[in-house]
Amino acid sequence: MSVIAWTEDFATGIGLVDRQHRRLVELINRLGESLVAGGRTEDRAVAYAYGRLRDHAVAHFSDEERLMSNAGVDRRHREVHRHAHAQLVDLIDSLWRSRTSLPNPAQGIVDVLSPWFVQHTLGVDRSMALQIRLMRQGESAERAYELASSTEDSESKATLGALRRLFQTFSRRNLALEQGMRERTEELELANQALLDAQHRLSRQDGILEEQIRERTQSLERANRALTAANQHLKDVARTDGLLGIANRASFDEHFRGEWLRARREALPLSLLMIDVDHFKRFNDTYGHPAGDLCLKKIAAAVAALAHRAGDFVARYGGEELTVVLPNTDIEGARTFGEQVCRQIRSIEIAHGASDAATCVTVSVGVSCGLPGYTSVSVAELLNQADQALYRAKSEGRNCVRCFRENVSGIPDRKPAARSRPAVRSLATTGRLLEGKGFALSNRMASRSETGRCEVGGP
Repeated sequence: MSVIAWTEDFATGIGLVDRQHRRLVELINRLGESLVAGGRTEDRAVAYAYGRLRDHAVAHFSDEERLMSNAGVDRRHREVHRHAHAQLVDLIDSLWRSRTSLPNPAQGIVDVLSPWFVQHTLGVDRSMALQIRLMRQGESAERAYELASSTEDSESKATLGALRRLFQTFSRRNLALEQGMRERTEELELANQALLDAQHRLSRQDGILEEQIRERTQSLERANRALTAANQHLKDVARTDGLLGIANRASFDEHFRGEWLRARREALPLSLLMIDVDHFKRFNDTYGHPAGDLCLKKIAAAVAALAHRAGDFVARYGGEELTVVLPNTDIEGARTFGEQVCRQIRSIEIAHGASDAATCVTVSVGVSCGLPGYTSVSVAELLNQADQALYRAKSEGRNCVRCFRENVSGIPDRKPAARSRPAVRSLATTGRLLEGKGFALSNRMASRSETGRCEVGGP
């Protein structure tokens, strides 16, 4: 006797669950067949069928609850699901305890187990499968539960109720047919049509949910792009000096290290300049810190205007000190660049009455150069050598350039030629560059002769 006829309408799309559901239907039908064939509830075949049905139900429910837990299904649904599982076990135990008092135990199975299976599979189990599918598409457990619950409108609930009643009627008619009472076959067609209608409604609701998920995904992608752009902006801000608008110390450390590695890999020279504003503390004490900030901005803009070659890198090292990284530039090219810097800063003609070096703001420049591909000079050593050269420039009167001469013995005679520095920019060209950055440059040249303190010292 077939108490329940399995169809693909009961499928959830989860392989383990569907296989165990098929087995559950098979065991329910075998129990019905044992009751009809044996006629006595004390037969060993009937007891064996009851035992197998209960054992499989308990094992299946344990697997299903473990699946929900591992998938992270919402706690509210898991509680409803566990309650439904416990309900079926209680029904099976109740049928077994009252088997001797039932006038027709087989009919009891039809009346109790078949409607439970239909309602549970098409309702709770389908909801579980939908939630797991939504979570795999990126929804949270709470959101998946709410979306699945929203599909259970009054029409769906009425459909499930009708299906339960229709399937119960079908099961009773099927039992009557098995016992020789073949009548009213139209119930089968009605039940099948109801199942098709339910499937159509569920498919339509799935389409609506998928569209909502697609819109939600697109919204999240837009938000992620905006967040990425904001993070990049924050990264750029973190690498830029807020006052001068050039790279800061952290950015310099990273860039200088990268250029040193490239110079070592390609066997090219690498030069470093350290620039210090002469008597800048006196300037601040005399003219005030706002004037000092403006002075530093003009100096940074002038140095950046000179460092126009690809790879040249200007950064604020700290306080009134700037650094310039010159890739593929030898010591002479770096010294020439340092002399350009000194002349351009003097040409801006920022008055400095408290300076011992000149009547205008001047800078001192220390230069170091290394060949990482041929010598063992390190990043720290190049930096220290530029600092020593700067100290020498300041101790020898300031407003000059001094170079640290590296011992280059053992370097091959045929090393790659360093690119020469370009010619010195004209004052008019530099003026246009500075004005483009918001600074005004005096149109008059220094009236005094560039001798004494205003001349750039030798290497």
